[in-house]
Amino acid sequence: MVREYSNDDLIALVFLVVGALAFYEAYTEFPYEEGVFPMIASGIMVFAAAIWLLRSFLPGVIYSALIEFEESREIDELVDDASDGTEAETEEQPAMYKLILLSGGYVGVAYLIGFLWATPVFVTAYGLFRKFDLKNHVVINAIAFLVVFSFAFFTTVPIDQGALWGYRV
Repeated sequence: MVREYSNDDLIALVFLVVGALAFYEAYTEFPYEEGVFPMIASGIMVFAAAIWLLRSFLPGVIYSALIEFEESREIDELVDDASDGTEAETEEQPAMYKLILLSGGYVGVAYLIGFLWATPVFVTAYGLFRKFDLKNHVVINAIAFLVVFSFAFFTTVPIDQGALWGYRV
């Protein structure tokens, strides 16, 4: 069986290489305090690219939460575009506006209560919007909380505080 590779796989491979080089550069060339953020950003890029490249080896819950819904959505879009181009555009516009509103709400709530606490709220709202099942909600919320918590831990940025907790930006 020969596997065909898509442009997405090529882009993920480029992200993996560039992210690994950026991580190495940040680790070797910067003092620790200055290199933490570039190391975290490049590490996230490497991690995301690795997830994409190794997606066929992911457990079912993680695969369906991270990848499956996007692929089925792309197929649905192709079918809609083949049947009627205007129908797909009119269905996508309300969803796009809802996502923009949801993202803006995330930033606003994060300012008030802190990014650490706003992230699970945003992920839950996004999961409800995308109609995730409960298992996917729990897995994605745990991953998102760990990512934000590790960012707060390694950068010592007080992202667990917001304007309501007495911290002023």
